[in-house]
Amino acid sequence: LLRFIQARYNSERLPGKVLKVLGKETTLNRTINRISKSRKVSSITVATSVHNFDDPVEAHAKRLGVDVFRGDLEDVGSRLLQAAKSQNSKNFVRISADSPFIDWRILDYAINIFDLSTPDLVTNIFPRTFPKGQSIEIIKTNALAKICDESRSLEDKEHVTPYFYNNYQQFNIVSFTSGQDCSSSNHCIDTQEDFNLSEKLIDQYRIEGQSWQELDQLIIQNKQLHSDAH
Repeated sequence: LLRFIQARYNSERLPGKVLKVLGKETTLNRTINRISKSRKVSSITVATSVHNFDDPVEAHAKRLGVDVFRGDLEDVGSRLLQAAKSQNSKNFVRISADSPFIDWRILDYAINIFDLSTPDLVTNIFPRTFPKGQSIEIIKTNALAKICDESRSLEDKEHVTPYFYNNYQQFNIVSFTSGQDCSSSNHCIDTQEDFNLSEKLIDQYRIEGQSWQELDQLIIQNKQLHSDAH
């Protein structure tokens, strides 16, 4: 199954976050490394935009030895659709590049579910019970093509899957949960504060193979220490 990591340089809250260095590796590099541990990965492609501010993203991805596809900046759905078509892929995994702690075990679990029934979409964010930064969506290319033919809102274009969730009766969606509610936890890099905390975790605990649950405990402990210190 093909993996697309969605990446762009000009994120609003923390520009350049995917190329920021955490420990000795960039956020993007860490995300790629975590996904590469999956037993079910065939190939990884970074899907970025055609704008010149994303040239460094392409250059970095190529240095890391992964494929790059460049498409529409605003319409990410169409970008991923074209990327899937360019590789003749009937379905693909969508992951955000700001997820340096993504747990490949969740990915393998999602792929197993997809292989059993090949629905339009396998998701762990409908409803969200995993922390942000542990989001996995496996999308059937034909289903995405159907969506891209519809008139979509700007949000639908930018975030790809809200259209599925807002019109869930029209699609075969299989959701899986973490068995608990960790939706308020955050493992992704969205702000400078997230980046600082992630840097601290990597520094102190050598984050390598920890599961998302172990990571969640470390984050909670750290935040507790931080609030106790004030």
